[in-house]
Amino acid sequence: MMKKIISLLLIILILLSFFSGCNDEENPENTTKAQSADTLDNTIVLPYITSDAINPYMCETNENMNISALIFESLFTINSDFSVKPVLAKSYKTEGLLVKVTINSDIRFSDNSLLTTADVVTSFEKAKASSQYAQSLTNFESAIATDSTTVAFTMKSLKQNPALCLDFPIVRESETGVIGTGVYMIKDSFLEVNEYSSSASAVRNKKIKLKELPKGEGLYYGVEVGSISAYYDDLSSGSVTPATTQTVSVATNNLIYLGFNASENEPLSDKEVRKAVSLAINRENIVTSCFQTHAQPSAYPFNPSWANAPDTANDMLSSDLQKAENILRNAKYEKNYLGIYYKDSSVLDLTLVVNSENGFKKAVAKAISTELKKIGMNVNVVEADSASVMSIIESKNFDMYIGEIKQSNDMSLSPFFSESNNASKGIDADSSVAKMYSNYENGLKTLNDFIKVYNDEMPFAAICYRKGILYCTKELADNVNGTYKSVYSNINSWHFNKSY
Repeated sequence: MMKKIISLLLIILILLSFFSGCNDEENPENTTKAQSADTLDNTIVLPYITSDAINPYMCETNENMNISALIFESLFTINSDFSVKPVLAKSYKTEGLLVKVTINSDIRFSDNSLLTTADVVTSFEKAKASSQYAQSLTNFESAIATDSTTVAFTMKSLKQNPALCLDFPIVRESETGVIGTGVYMIKDSFLEVNEYSSSASAVRNKKIKLKELPKGEGLYYGVEVGSISAYYDDLSSGSVTPATTQTVSVATNNLIYLGFNASENEPLSDKEVRKAVSLAINRENIVTSCFQTHAQPSAYPFNPSWANAPDTANDMLSSDLQKAENILRNAKYEKNYLGIYYKDSSVLDLTLVVNSENGFKKAVAKAISTELKKIGMNVNVVEADSASVMSIIESKNFDMYIGEIKQSNDMSLSPFFSESNNASKGIDADSSVAKMYSNYENGLKTLNDFIKVYNDEMPFAAICYRKGILYCTKELADNVNGTYKSVYSNINSWHFNKSY
């Protein structure tokens, strides 16, 4: 009997020990403490993909591209209002189709070698061949060094503010890989201060740890538990992860717009219909409900943050259904027995194509469809995967579509008026608005001249500019901010709260 009692007591003790061990392992507090060791040690930790390159012309992940912005610098960067800011360049001047840039030849790479014009020319050629920078450099044909401090860039055609597009990273090949002139250099699994940077003495965080975590939600939860300090999501997936961490909104230059098929004999070939559609769009509501506030409404195809952007009246950002219907009636449209406007053989029974893989855009399509039905247009939303949407647009087999385009720094609208770009599908290349834009680019007309014709012809309807989110661990002080070109732009001043 005594043996049975002893055996029973041993079993109970083993079970208690087992459950105690399980509780320790599953306790979120213990997990957080273990994973927050770096944070408690006051070390900034950033996500990094070891299988990907750090070379900005070869890396494929956003995580490494964001890291590379701390290692490599460019001739110019942009201020928050999209004005040009020299970095490695001392000055520049435009002479016809030439942009002549004088470099700062006192700047050194992380191996102590001096910056040369050859580095600039080589980097330009790499940028032209890369998917990341090719679009912004479309209008540049070549770059040659005219002397030891000057590089001349040749443009295909005149452009407004061309230096804004010369923001490609300057790299140099070395025995250890590519090196840059930035404030940091990569060493093993750390970013360390580049002692040859002119800003080295002012750097607060001398060493930043790089850590690999599972992509997607794995990175977000890494911030949640403190195993990494920050993670940037550009929200290109079309969804937002609910946040309990700190979040910083980061403006991008990605324009969301409504594309029109204005080809001959199509319902939207009538500019009055296109104007009515634009008036019916409630841009403020789309930003709030469809993008969950992670966008900035705009009635013009220029970033509202741009210093030269035309002022947008508040009533242009909300819908004006009465004015939209008045435009249709004044254009001699009448309603049929179904309550849909028509004129002659043109019935405003329209298709709206949208990417089925993007939650934001699907919500936008639904919101626009709802508003247009209120003004006597029937809209059939067609959802398709991204490849199918591109094919539909290319073949012009649509009335409208929800589009997105990454604008270049100079706010060029050339993609909308260039036959080689899908954004131009459905837009008449010989239209008054296309000709006016060409005249504006060539300096023959003002931006206001273009805006007047844009409003009258409405070749496409700007909706908003999308934003991204920088998730930050709660231990970081709330002075974190970033730009879409460098999401860790002020990392030198990041620090931890003393209360943690």
